[in-house]
Amino acid sequence: MGAAVLPASTPLERAEAMTPVPADQPIPVIDFFRPRSFANPQLNPAGTLVATITPGKNDSANLIILDLVTGKITGTRADATADAKYDIYDVRWLNDHRLLFRLGQDKIYAYGLFSADAKTLHRPVPLDRYDVVIPVGIPNKDPLKPIVWIRFEAHLGTRPSTTGMSAGAGNSRSVEVSDGGVVQMDATKNRDENDLGLITKRFPEPKGGVPIWYGADATGELAYAVTMKDGVGTLHRLTNDGWQPCPFNMDDYDVFGASDRPGELIALEPADPKLGHPRALIRLDSVTGRPGDVIYRDENYNPDPVRLFMSRRTGGPLLGLSVHRKRPETVWLDPQYAALQSELDRTFPDATVRIVSCDRTDNQFLVYVFSDRAPGRYYHCQRSPAKLTLLVDTAPWLDPKRQAPMKFLAYKSRDGTQIEGYYTAPVTRSASPPPLVVLPHGGPWVRDVWGWNSEVQFLASRGYAVFQPNYRGSSGTGWRFPEEDQWAFRKMHDDVTDGVRALIKSGLADPDRIAIMGGSFGGYLALCGAAYEGQLYRCAITLAGVFDWERLMRESRYDPTNQSEFGILHRRLGDPKAQQARFEEISPFNAIDKITIPIFVAHGRKDRVVSAAQSDRLVSALKKRNVPHETMFVSNESHGFGNLDNRVELYTRIEAFLARHLAPRATTGAGTPVH
Repeated sequence: MGAAVLPASTPLERAEAMTPVPADQPIPVIDFFRPRSFANPQLNPAGTLVATITPGKNDSANLIILDLVTGKITGTRADATADAKYDIYDVRWLNDHRLLFRLGQDKIYAYGLFSADAKTLHRPVPLDRYDVVIPVGIPNKDPLKPIVWIRFEAHLGTRPSTTGMSAGAGNSRSVEVSDGGVVQMDATKNRDENDLGLITKRFPEPKGGVPIWYGADATGELAYAVTMKDGVGTLHRLTNDGWQPCPFNMDDYDVFGASDRPGELIALEPADPKLGHPRALIRLDSVTGRPGDVIYRDENYNPDPVRLFMSRRTGGPLLGLSVHRKRPETVWLDPQYAALQSELDRTFPDATVRIVSCDRTDNQFLVYVFSDRAPGRYYHCQRSPAKLTLLVDTAPWLDPKRQAPMKFLAYKSRDGTQIEGYYTAPVTRSASPPPLVVLPHGGPWVRDVWGWNSEVQFLASRGYAVFQPNYRGSSGTGWRFPEEDQWAFRKMHDDVTDGVRALIKSGLADPDRIAIMGGSFGGYLALCGAAYEGQLYRCAITLAGVFDWERLMRESRYDPTNQSEFGILHRRLGDPKAQQARFEEISPFNAIDKITIPIFVAHGRKDRVVSAAQSDRLVSALKKRNVPHETMFVSNESHGFGNLDNRVELYTRIEAFLARHLAPRATTGAGTPVH
């Protein structure tokens, strides 16, 4: 395939103008964490337009449309006011010319659902204002009437008794139009028409618990729902008679969504109680509950997480799936796509190539090319006639040659099970083992993956090796462990510890200069490291960490947005009153007197996932025991730091914290460390 560069227009010129700093200067903190110039681009069904998110002024996320024929770019921005700022996100095409997207406020609150025509992008139509609205399906037979789930009133965090619809962008009046739930809307109504006309259909709500998910079938019609009661999920299918429970136990299957066949789901098969092999991706009959054909099986990994790639042709078919093994990979079921993937892999032999969007004829595609040292570039690919066109470098301000390669590694846990992870050596190498930052992921039921990572590359650029352990509970390798280990938090801590000791034994880390850092559940593991392995680490950093599981359960029980989480925790972890010993065993607060190393504590005051009160309690305990510590509590952040200026300040302070506490210790003339 030949390559050509698309003529640049204003937004692309602005991105390309941000060139890397000279090689003799340190890369600024902001360069690792600034938004990409393109994010989640989507090709319209005709293959003529690309919609993508691009950064704007004041740290906003805006929407632009790129015409692949003319090279012309049009855009719209999320208007900011003196006391609030907005971001456009979750963009999807309804047809060849019209889009659906959501708006967020202050990187915390949902602000509503909007529709716009590509030709008049600057005049979007508000379909719903101020609520948490989740698109569910775009019906093939009537794509301009999307199906959406009005889940919560955004600013109150509660299920609305009525839903406010605004007649115009500047009109805040509301009318009683819905009791929430799933509705179908007319995305073409202009702002002068009556609000009541926006909703064209209301769907019943399934019984037997709180709805936590709705899904469409391959034609875009509402077909499935999941309810949760007392921590037990039930899958329902929609029939002419309403919602009917599907005849299988959701504890046995992990359902990813509808397949390309009517009445059929795609799911992971039940786990093998003997831990004999990974779980296969299968077809599952939602009417009878009988498992069907195996779609994909790997010899080492559960295909979880998995992204299903469906054709845009009516009703499918299922073309392939993306999975994570040692590296991200795409498994194509369609031979033409497999052939295209092979050709792209040959064109970019040192990178991972992923087809991310296609047109309705399966002739034009958006292709994402990335590696561990490059955040990535997007290309427009055409099958016939063959053509490959570079659209944009998503981070032109970063020089891949100055990034560090990420290496896969494996080690044995103390119970003999193989654990995997990634090791990134510092950019500047020396003959002696480097200082190490251990970076356990959050979740815990997710995993770290191979590829460019802003935190990892920032730390590597500052002279640290980075270790990312995929401890038990991480997705993909759960088949190797008993089911109860999915909730064995102290064993997860032990897995991290075992990995660090393996790195020391292999000469990949200076045993005297190790820190542990993590966010959310990773923050929990960081404090566990400080409490239980104080001799292993010199310091610890916790970001929005959870340390008191009893408190988390109590708060989620009375939070309308998290009540289903309470049921799951109560079922899996138990009753704190009846099983007090277990909750004491998994809380590092009960070993707080063992913490002597410096701790950095950061949290957002508007966190609804893990209350900042958890970090407040930690700081109080550290003060009481005169443990060295630093804090960064931010009033305008939720679970994680979403604002760029706050991220830059956070990592600037982390850089200084690590430099102080991982500095080489002074030695005597005989070479003995002075503590």
